[in-house]
Amino acid sequence: MILLEKGKISSGEFLILVIIFTIGGSILNVPALLVNLAKQDAWISYIITTLVSCPIP
Repeated sequence: MILLEKGKISSGEFLILVIIFTIGGSILNVPALLVNLAKQDAWISYIITTLVSCPIP
């Protein structure tokens, strides 16, 4: 476990936090928007948005 020195985080740690929150938000919000358009094929839109939002190495 890494302890914070005087409550500061490094720029790399901040970058990781931003990426995690961005991906998490897109996984929750984007499928909800597409479900309204896709209706019964919502499962396809969920799979597509999950693949798009995952980082590709």
